[in-house]
Amino acid sequence: MRQTVIIKGNNYGLSVFLDPEVPMEELLSDIRKKFQESARFFRGANMAVSFEGRKLTTEEINAIVNTICENSEIEISCVIDTDKAREAFFKKALE
Repeated sequence: MRQTVIIKGNNYGLSVFLDPEVPMEELLSDIRKKFQESARFFRGANMAVSFEGRKLTTEEINAIVNTICENSEIEISCVIDTDKAREAFFKKALE
């Protein structure tokens, strides 16, 4: 069975790689399981998080963040946006 959710840590937070082919409800279930399994490892951590591998709506991002927080002791301080098109749009708007 392939992994639909892969968690990679770095010095400042987590990158969560999401399978683009899996329905969101299944993905949320897999995220819940992954973070429950690693809850002790992240106990009390305050982290930044990024989501990669699939395009997410604001509602999906909120659902994922809530799932992580409810199933671990991680406090997510910010979500890093890795969407280059959105970044370019914001940059242009500020110029």
